[in-house]
Order: sequence, then structure tokens, then C-alpha cells
Amino acid sequence: MIMHVTTPVLSAVLVLGFAQAEAAPKKIQLHPKCQKLPTMQLGPFTRLADGSALTMSGTNALVSKDDGKTWASTPAFKDTKRFKPWPGGAILRTRDGVVLYAFMNAGERGGKWDQKTGGPKPDLRLPVYVVRSLDDGKTWEEPKLVQDGYCGCIHQMIQLKNGRVVLASQLAVRDPGRHVTVTYASDDNGKNWVQSNIVDLGRYGGYGDHGGGIECTIVQLKDGRVWMLLRTYRGKFSEAYSHDNGLTWKDVRPSKIAASGSPGILHRMASGRIVLLWNRFIDPVKRTGRREQLSMAFSEDEGKTWAEPVVIGYDPLQPGNRQSAHRLSYPNVYEHRPGELWITTGQGPLRVKLYEKDFVKSK
Repeated sequence: MIMHVTTPVLSAVLVLGFAQAEAAPKKIQLHPKCQKLPTMQLGPFTRLADGSALTMSGTNALVSKDDGKTWASTPAFKDTKRFKPWPGGAILRTRDGVVLYAFMNAGERGGKWDQKTGGPKPDLRLPVYVVRSLDDGKTWEEPKLVQDGYCGCIHQMIQLKNGRVVLASQLAVRDPGRHVTVTYASDDNGKNWVQSNIVDLGRYGGYGDHGGGIECTIVQLKDGRVWMLLRTYRGKFSEAYSHDNGLTWKDVRPSKIAASGSPGILHRMASGRIVLLWNRFIDPVKRTGRREQLSMAFSEDEGKTWAEPVVIGYDPLQPGNRQSAHRLSYPNVYEHRPGELWITTGQGPLRVKLYEKDFVKSK
């Protein structure tokens, strides 16, 4: 059933029909049509020319030729004292066969944030680099600095219809301290990058070290526009659009998609559908249960309406436990084969595989 995102369904809690995951860490409850992945690798992942899956772990590139059961490791960095990738990041194999890995370099992390004196201090630093491989992860070039200063999240990079690569990022700014969102565009498979204009939610996004326009996700629509959803604490995502392939963002406004103040991720399926993975409040009135459930929904009409969302993973809060110990948030999504999704979370050990056909009606 397809319905507008303004309907109550997007705020409903759908936990019926769950199956207890067999031997799942922390006894996470999985939707019965989800399967456990044979790996605990976080991702992100990309598909190589021979069908293998590639991910990064620390300073190594990992390749699996058996659908994630085993992984072969290859060093990706020569200077492992300087370069220490923050877990996660964004990875993409372009249509020209170049593998790009974007990461925040924890090896250069430093400085402080003091909101009373303006926010990020001048020495606050967590820069963004991109490293390239021209041979499907066997060897890697020297990392290239894309953004200096402090970036709080890198988790998505996409390739547009015209071949341009767009990397989603954010930057800490002062007076008042907050984050603003930017994207970087490359027309030469990641050799050079151009920064977009700034998306600044200002007071609407709130101030502080988790304030502003943060942790966005992007997807290109069929009409050529690029659509952005940004995390906010207003009970819904904010959105923005680019009409020039990720160089300029405008039409910044609250979206109609209810969310819990956690990041989501959009993905264009091989089928043409768009899928969204994100966290909703378990109780949208009291705004409780912020990150214990990971939801998924598909859109057949470019994000105008969404099928009824389902909860694919749930880590119930136990009496006396901290909420942070039951998070299933910061999702990664990877289409290993057409219609086969691998979904993992940066917060919480959710590692599942599911099939699009099990969640959508055939046309």
C-alpha cells in the first residue's frame, strides 16, 4: 500500500511478526524476512568487477569472493601512523572502474569544542580524505585531502547519471558553534573535488557540537535533481535540492518524513525504487525509543509517497540499561546483487541481508 508520508503510518510502530534472531548478538529481534549476514564487517561496501564485495577495515582493504563468508586483506595505506580511518566512511566503485574510499582521518584528530567561547576551537580537526584504487583494491594511491577542519560524519558518496561523483560531508563552524552541510563534486573519478555552497539550518538546526545541518543522505532523482535529507531534532528530516548536480543546494525546508533526530540513508535500487533506512520514535508523542528500532520503506514515485514502513531490527531497551546500549542506528545499505540488500549499523551490531521482492508488491 502506498501512502503519503504525512499519514500516521510513518509514525506507527510495526513490531508484530518479528522473529527472534537465532544466536544474534544481544538477542536483536529481526524481521522474519531478514537473514543474518555471515560477517560482522560494518561496511560500507562496494561491488567489484568480478562480483566480489569490497570494504575497508582500519588501514586495510577487505575483499570477499564468497558473499561475505571470508575476506582477503590488503594494506591500503603506506603511512599507517598518519592515516587512521575513522570507522565507516563512504566507498564507491565508479562506472570507469575506480574505487574511491572517503574517510575522516582519526590520525590527525585534535582540538576542542567550547560552546561558551564560540564552539569549535581553531585547532579542532578531523579532516576528510579520499584514497583511490585503479585495480579493484589491490593497490592504492596516496590519500588526497578533500576537506580540512572538523568533519563529524562521512557516510555516503554517489555517482550521478552524468558520471559526476558527489560526496556528502559536514563542517564545524563558529559563532555560534554548529555544523553546516556541504557536498564535494568530482568529474574525474576522484582526482579533484569542488565544494558546493553551504547548507546552514541556523537556529532551526540548533546549536552546539551536535547542532546545525548534520549527517545528510543524498540520492539523484529521475528528473536529474539531487535530493538531500538532513538530520534534525525537530521530529522530521529537513530536505534540500540541487538542480546542478550537487554544486548548489537550495529549497531548504522541513521534509514530511518523521524521524527521531538520527541519520538516515537513501539508496537508488537497481529496480528504480528508492529505499530509505532510518530511525523513528517508538512513541512519537512522547518522543521515546529514539534509536532502538531501524525502519525501512520503499518509494515508487521518487520520494513523494512511501510504502508502509517496516521495522527490520529491534533491540528492546532492558530495565536498568542505558538507551545507548540498545542502539541500531547509523545505517549502511549496499546492493550486493540487484534486489539483495546488505544492511549494517554503525551503532549496534545489526548485520542483515534482505530481498527487495519480499517487501514490495510486484508491478
